[in-house]
Amino acid sequence: MAATTAFLAGLRVLDLSIWRPGPYATSLLVPLGADVLKVEPPGGDPMRHYAGLFAAINGGKRSVELDLKNGSGQARAVELATPASSTAPSRATGSTIPAPPFPATTSTTRRGRVP
Repeated sequence: MAATTAFLAGLRVLDLSIWRPGPYATSLLVPLGADVLKVEPPGGDPMRHYAGLFAAINGGKRSVELDLKNGSGQARAVELATPASSTAPSRATGSTIPAPPFPATTSTTRRGRVP
């Protein structure tokens, strides 16, 4: 495993997702050497109520609690996103939830839909 540990060294991912799909996806990057920073809402990710599952899909990540509904939380999120290689938002395509307030250069985009 040592050969693959540093495969993603230098990659920084800002994980804005909650529940299972997003955190699971970003957990796959941790053993490959990515630096994953999980941004949790005030009070923490709701998955924390399921301690075993939360630990399994968020182990190895750093975390910070931010309120993205206020200006200071949004400003701090932008500061964290600026050096990030990618962001992992938690919103579905066509969602009415606004996109994170980050510069376009730091967020991932979909290149098309799969039918």
